[in-house]
Amino acid sequence: GWRDLAKDGEIRNWRDFLAAAEVARPFLGVSPSAWHEACEVLGEKHAAITLAGIHQRGDEINSPGGYLRSLTDKARAGKFSVWPMIMALLNAKLEADKAAARTPATSEGREGGFEVSDALRQSIKKWDS
Repeated sequence: GWRDLAKDGEIRNWRDFLAAAEVARPFLGVSPSAWHEACEVLGEKHAAITLAGIHQRGDEINSPGGYLRSLTDKARAGKFSVWPMIMALLNAKLEADKAAARTPATSEGREGGFEVSDALRQSIKKWDS
């Protein structure tokens, strides 16, 4: 996962998140020019979130660099926002957590997971409706 790309295997703040993006970029085969353009158009944080979404979808995307360029072009035209991607990632995480809660705990348990606050759950419900 994305956390595995972080220096200490933990993401505690934006600096850690952005540093993980710098590790992920060449790992995913995204060129420096595609990354620079994404950061210019989307902003550094939203570009990093977009890259995390691309990383999360892994096998579904043949050309992560080409996909990032496509999303950057859409954003430039006002046709892409990172928020639906964030909501999709959070919903996938919540569904995985629900599924994990239904299965007996293993020795790995939920170590390394993150907690979702009630306020965030409410925000997700508002975005979904």
